[in-house]
Amino acid sequence: MLSNVEFEKLTSDQPSRLKVWAKKRCDADPKGFIRLEDIDRIAFACRSSGDHKSYRWLNGLRMLATSGKLDRIRAGNEVREDKICKVRRLRAQNKIPFDINDHIMLKETGKRGTVVDYVPGTDEFIVVLNPFQFLRCPAKELAKTATKVKYVVEEKERD
Repeated sequence: MLSNVEFEKLTSDQPSRLKVWAKKRCDADPKGFIRLEDIDRIAFACRSSGDHKSYRWLNGLRMLATSGKLDRIRAGNEVREDKICKVRRLRAQNKIPFDINDHIMLKETGKRGTVVDYVPGTDEFIVVLNPFQFLRCPAKELAKTATKVKYVVEEKERD
């Protein structure tokens, strides 16, 4: 998961008990690695001793490692899931009018489509309109010319 040296650096602003643990680990085996089982053992010891801050921090580190986010953070790569989370956060803060996968309808033409991407650098949305037309539009303009709609699939009655 992490080298003992990386773990020691990460714990530099954590409670002293955790820093001491990481330092002893690093001094004993600087080329060694900390694994999930080690994190679980240390977290259990922290929780048992009443160090809840360290326990929560270690659980957060464990969650980052098991979800793969730790590897993405270390590599500096952004994947689609990260981008979707950023766009959702922007939408929740009302900084942009639509979210990825929102269904919209253009007010003037009545055409429906789906927001498939948001480009933060240019503040533009990419929308796929039915039938298979692409629209690249600035966020402010799209907010004026489109409205969010619910996507409903109507079932035809069978005889």
